[in-house]
Amino acid sequence: MVLGLTGGIASGKSLARQFLREFGANVIDADSLAHSVLEDSLIKNCIRNLFGKEVFTSEGAVDRNKLGSIVFQKHHKLQSLENIVHPQIRKMISEIIQNYRKNDTNSVMVIEVPLLFETSMENLFDEIILITSDSNIRIKRSLSSGLSEQDIIQRMSYQISPDKAKTSADYIIENNGSSEELKTKIYKLWQKLLKD
Repeated sequence: MVLGLTGGIASGKSLARQFLREFGANVIDADSLAHSVLEDSLIKNCIRNLFGKEVFTSEGAVDRNKLGSIVFQKHHKLQSLENIVHPQIRKMISEIIQNYRKNDTNSVMVIEVPLLFETSMENLFDEIILITSDSNIRIKRSLSSGLSEQDIIQRMSYQISPDKAKTSADYIIENNGSSEELKTKIYKLWQKLLKD
């Protein structure tokens, strides 16, 4: 079984992924795949052509913070970046799932994809887990990352609304409490998945 795990910024999806790993799932984080995509020389050239050398470190790596500060200010620039990066991430995820299905059908694989619905990847997964959290809680959690409240709200506006996401998810886990409460909810879901 291959599950997609998603949720808005600071909803707790990465913590849910950690718990699922702890319980026995094979887990993959699409953000780590995105990091490797940004190391590809062809992708770097496309980014350099679109955004200039200012978004690169002195070592030649993409500076995600600088790039983020540009693309989240202007939606058309975000779309340009996504047009470069997302097809590669989708291809990598598809290949991972294909290899998994060929070689290991007895375990559960969970792939955390922050923009699963926005990138129309629903059809890659057997089922989808959505982690939700009230926006005020998500903003509070995100403030510790160094972003301003305005930046957080702007980034949240580019994501699918939680209500719309709920209509496409198979499992919805609300995460407005403690990490222990989330762990308990994820454990109950894990037990259900093992029975099905």
